[in-house]
Amino acid sequence: MNEYKISASYAVSTKNTSDLEKIKSSLIKNQTKYYKFLHPKWTHYVRDVEIEILASSLNKNQKILEIGSGDGYIANLLKDKYGLNVIASDLEPRFPQYTNVLKIDGQSTYFQDKEYDAIISLHVLEHIEDIDMAMNEFKRLLKDDGKMYHLVPSKATMLFTSLMQPLSYIRAVYLYLNGYFLSKYLPFRNKNILRFIKSFITTLNPLNILWGSGHGVYNRINCFKNWSIPSWKNVFIKNNLEVMEIKQSNIVYSMHKIFPYKFLSIRKVLVKMGGASANLFIVKKS
Repeated sequence: MNEYKISASYAVSTKNTSDLEKIKSSLIKNQTKYYKFLHPKWTHYVRDVEIEILASSLNKNQKILEIGSGDGYIANLLKDKYGLNVIASDLEPRFPQYTNVLKIDGQSTYFQDKEYDAIISLHVLEHIEDIDMAMNEFKRLLKDDGKMYHLVPSKATMLFTSLMQPLSYIRAVYLYLNGYFLSKYLPFRNKNILRFIKSFITTLNPLNILWGSGHGVYNRINCFKNWSIPSWKNVFIKNNLEVMEIKQSNIVYSMHKIFPYKFLSIRKVLVKMGGASANLFIVKKS
């Protein structure tokens, strides 16, 4: 029996995560109405595939810290499926949680020096404003013989996302007409009105209308510029980290979640052609 947090103050005990999925569905108003367009299960499917290359590089004797865990889905999967000792953390943990997620700022934690054998992150580095500061903190937390494992998006991700942009607008119109954005950004309920206004203004940018507004702290042009393997490699080298190995993920997708579970055989071919949507960098202290 595991305990899963539903909110900051309430938790529920259940034997498996399928129960938690039911709880999550009941907590989010009208979620099932939009499921066929937002595809949250596709995101989990993608992460399940991506996590395989990470899990194969870790072992059960390590003390592992995950940065940017969100709702703890990945940490929980690494624990349950692979038997790994993972501590989940995030600046703003999301609820409901699959496992307990500690609320910490990855750029300045309260953990002791050299406390962890491994530090992992999946699709997190592209969201960090001061990546040099974060890397310094990660190095402080890492044992001298420890390793970091950072899964980051590739240029292929942004290429396929840009190609799917027109279809994402068609979906957005449907969601708008059916009240999704009104419920998501209802200002007096979840205080997201400023986020909605910012998103709306960003979308009005002519370039963004054409091909989208980017991801994380990067605009669309910088995604293509900075998400190449050499560019990510330079980030680590600049921070006195040695890149030991680079592993390609085994799936191709767009951030718009268009055509989930479709064209899987074609996706595999694209991966073999070097079009994987993410790369895992395994690094250590220089």
